[in-house]
Amino acid sequence: MTLVLTEDQQMLKQAAQGFCQANASISVLRRLRDSKDAQGYDKKLWKQIVGLGWTGMTIPEAYGGFNFGYVGLGIVLEESGRTLLSSPLISTVLLGGTAINLGGNESQKQKILPGIVTGENILALAIDENPHHNPCNVKTPADIDGAITC
Repeated sequence: MTLVLTEDQQMLKQAAQGFCQANASISVLRRLRDSKDAQGYDKKLWKQIVGLGWTGMTIPEAYGGFNFGYVGLGIVLEESGRTLLSSPLISTVLLGGTAINLGGNESQKQKILPGIVTGENILALAIDENPHHNPCNVKTPADIDGAITC
């Protein structure tokens, strides 16, 4: 199946490609690696990504996003992958945001999704820690660190 991009999607692809080439070259990744920064990504670059609206692409408008869809996010992720952009975009928007949007209750959505759009909430999806799927056998403890509670 051939995926034909709409005009808006083509413009997004060109914009994402230009941004990533200009701001997230391999040398940026190497500099981040060599600095051994515990954050794992450049906060200034993350703010630029948020400013471009990439964090709101799959979030419904009711929570501050613009619901451009997963094709749009896929386009952005494809272009960011070409330059090995190090950011929490996949963990926060694709994995965490999708999990909350599809499986969260209304209270969780209201508390978490707007913070994803603004870049304030950085998420990581923890599903299973064993080689055999058994979500009832998780041994890693979770501690609340921050203001978000569900």
